[in-house]
Amino acid sequence: MLVFTCTDDDQSTANNLGGNAYPTCSSGGAWVQVEAYSGAEFDPSTFDQAKAAAAMGAGFSLMGTGMCIAWAVAVLVNRVTRRG
Repeated sequence: MLVFTCTDDDQSTANNLGGNAYPTCSSGGAWVQVEAYSGAEFDPSTFDQAKAAAAMGAGFSLMGTGMCIAWAVAVLVNRVTRRG
């Protein structure tokens, strides 16, 4: 897939005579055509299973830690509110 981007990263919008907005390079930069990644080009045979397993483990560890902290805070708040 090809997309256009402004070379100076200073994009803005302007209106044409019909009132429709279109992107412009506000500081006079040039539009260039760049190739963007498309999900259709994904090749599962190049998938690194070790990195995927490490990422999954890190994600579940982070999620589990956050859930345990949230559970502990909920228990603490519940005990404080019942005493009052």
